Amino acid sequence: MERTQVPADMKLVLFAAEPDIMKPIAFAWDARGRLWVAETSDYPHGVSKDGAGHDKIVICEDTDGDGKADKFTVFADHLNIPTSFTFANGGIVISQPPQFLFLKDTDGDDKADVRETIMTGWGVNDTHAQASNLSYGYDNWLRGAVGYSGFNGDVGGQHLGFAQGSYRFKADGSALQFQHQFTNNTWAQSNNAAGDDFGGTANGAPIFYGGIPLNVTPKGVRVMSAKKINLVDQAHTITPNFRQVDVMGGYTAAAGSNFIYSAQLPARLQGSAMVCEPTMKVINLMNVVPQGAGYVAKDGYNIVASSDEWMSPVFASVGPDGAIWFADWQNFIIQHNPTPSVSRGGYDAKTGPGGAHENPLRDHSRGRIYRIVSKTTPTVSPAQANTDAALLAGLKGSTQFGRLRAQQLIVEGKKTALAADLVALVVAAQPDVPPSMPSGPCMASVSSTPRPTRRPCCLRTPPLRRSSSVPV
Repeated sequence: MERTQVPADMKLVLFAAEPDIMKPIAFAWDARGRLWVAETSDYPHGVSKDGAGHDKIVICEDTDGDGKADKFTVFADHLNIPTSFTFANGGIVISQPPQFLFLKDTDGDDKADVRETIMTGWGVNDTHAQASNLSYGYDNWLRGAVGYSGFNGDVGGQHLGFAQGSYRFKADGSALQFQHQFTNNTWAQSNNAAGDDFGGTANGAPIFYGGIPLNVTPKGVRVMSAKKINLVDQAHTITPNFRQVDVMGGYTAAAGSNFIYSAQLPARLQGSAMVCEPTMKVINLMNVVPQGAGYVAKDGYNIVASSDEWMSPVFASVGPDGAIWFADWQNFIIQHNPTPSVSRGGYDAKTGPGGAHENPLRDHSRGRIYRIVSKTTPTVSPAQANTDAALLAGLKGSTQFGRLRAQQLIVEGKKTALAADLVALVVAAQPDVPPSMPSGPCMASVSSTPRPTRRPCCLRTPPLRRSSSVPV
C-alpha cells in the first residue's frame, strides 16, 4: 500500500486479501451490504469443456465494523472463469461462457442450491474477449459487454450472432439484444446518471459512448451506434517498470467504465468514469461531458496510481457505502496477447489455451480488494431494507448503485402498491432528489402512468431530456 497513491483528501483502505480471497475479477453487493466477489484462478488457460473448474463466488463480510472483511463464505464453487455477475430475482446471474448461469440460495445458508443455465452461445476461444461486466440497468434489463469471442446462439426462438460491443438481456434468459458496436476487445459497460450507455475496449479505445442502439435501428440502415470519446490516449503511470506488448504507454488492458456518483466523495469526482489499466497500475478518471448529441471524455488523470509492480486494478465501482472499491488482480504478468516476440516483448513466447501467451510468472493465488474513502466525509450504511418506506428512501439515496438497487427490489418485488408514491416522487420538484433518481421509478411505472404524468419525470433536467426514449 505504501507504493500506491490516491488523492490527498482521500485514503486507501484494504478490505480483503489473500489467502481469504484470490484473483478477484468482479464484485457486487447484496441488499445486506455484503460484498460478493468472483474469483478465477483458472484464467487464462484453464478453460473447461464441461464448465466445471476451480473458481468461486465468495461472500465477504465485515462483522465487527472495523472496515475489513473477517468472514468469508463460499456461495458457489466449481465454476470456470466467471467473468462477472449481477444480482437478479433473489439470486445472481453469472457470465461464464459459453453459458450464463442463474444461482440461488433457497434455504438461507448462503450457499447456492439452485444452478441453472439460462443462456448459451457465448464464445470461449479467447478468455479475455468473453462476455463480462454484467449490471442491472435503468430499463430493468440486465446489461453487459462482450469482446471478439462474441455470441452465436438462439435466444427466445431467434438466432443471434454478434461481437465486440454491449448488449442487454432479460434476467431469465428469454431475450437478448445487441445494442452498441465497438471496435475490438470490449471489456466495459456502464450508464451515467441519465441512463446513457457507455463502454470501452481494452486496446486503444478505453471509453465509448453508445448512441442510438442497434436493436431500434431499422433493418438495412447502417449507423454508427457507438463512438470512441476519450480525448487523450496516454495512460499516466508513475513507474517505468511496466510490461506492455502493444499500445505502448496507452491503454492495452483497459477494463470497466463505471461512473462515480456519491455524496460521500468530493464534488470534483461526480460524473467521472473510472477506467482500470492494470498494465500501467492505474485507475484513470474520464471526465465525461456533453458535446452536441453525444459526449467527450476529458483526461481526469488518476484516482489510483501505483509503483508496485504487482498492483493490477481490473474492476472499480462505487459501493452502496459511498466509497470507491476496486479489485487488485495482483499479478506480475497482465498482458494476455499479442504473444511476445523478441522484437516486441523481448523474448519468444508461445500462445496457450484461451488465447493467452504462456508465462510461468503468472500468479494464480494472490488478490486484494481496496476501498478509497474520503478523509472528511464518513461513508453510509450499505444495507437496503425491504420495507416500502425504506425502498422509497433508497430511491433518493446517495449513490447510483444504491438507487438502482432500490429500484430493482421494487420492480422484482412487484410492489404495485407503491405506484402512487412513485408518481408523486417523480412529479415533485424536490431539490434533494439526485439527478439520476427519476429514471428508476419512471421506467418502473411508466407503462401504466398517463402521458401528462410522465412529462415532468422525463423532462426535468437536460440530461434526461437528451436521453429519454419515452414519448412525452
